[in-house]
Amino acid sequence: EKLPWMGAMDENDGRICCPCGAKVGRYKWSGESCSCGTYVNPFIHFSTDRVDKRAVTIKKPAKPSA
Repeated sequence: EKLPWMGAMDENDGRICCPCGAKVGRYKWSGESCSCGTYVNPFIHFSTDRVDKRAVTIKKPAKPSA
């Protein structure tokens, strides 16, 4: 899902920029081949050298008590 800071993204393809204006990735609604060779539609790519990586912690729901 597109986040508000990503801009309109109403063209077939374009840049994804952070609020400061730096390019962090690109998109192409008509699809594109991934580096692994798989065709992906829509194609959304974030440059890993342009974004901070953060660990995600997923909490499991507590088991109901008997």
